[in-house]
Amino acid sequence: MIEEIVRTGEIKVISREGCLTALGVGSCVALVLYDPGRLVAGMAHIFLPFSGNGHKSAMASSFLPAKFADTAVEALHAAILKCGASTGGILAKMAGGANLFDSFQGQALDVGKLNGEAVKKALSEMGIPVTGATLGGNFGRTVRFYLPSMRMKIVCGFSREASI
Repeated sequence: MIEEIVRTGEIKVISREGCLTALGVGSCVALVLYDPGRLVAGMAHIFLPFSGNGHKSAMASSFLPAKFADTAVEALHAAILKCGASTGGILAKMAGGANLFDSFQGQALDVGKLNGEAVKKALSEMGIPVTGATLGGNFGRTVRFYLPSMRMKIVCGFSREASI
């Protein structure tokens, strides 16, 4: 099985069989869009909620669009469509959005929470249903998405593991 590592700000797409992996997902969000009928999936490793003062900027969209939630969802959607996904069959799973700095909890600097909210908003605006999510907490994760099972495996620290 081929494993594609998705680094911060990147998008990777697989079809038929494989694994998409995001390592060290803390306040970032690992977003997967997938089409179970066509066996196509893509992952974006999203770093920040907005590309520029809450407004999409052309420069940010053209340079690492997956870096920002407000540009990543559209870019990932386009990437999986290009690889054979059907518009009506796309679903989403996501993990991450942690607050790694206790001193910032409950404040505007909770980037993880803002990332999760921005991704959910973009998915809602595009009409893409979320079939599984694990967001928040104060720990990093390794996130893997497998085709053809469409299972997302999340490993937190040394002992916690979950599947969605």
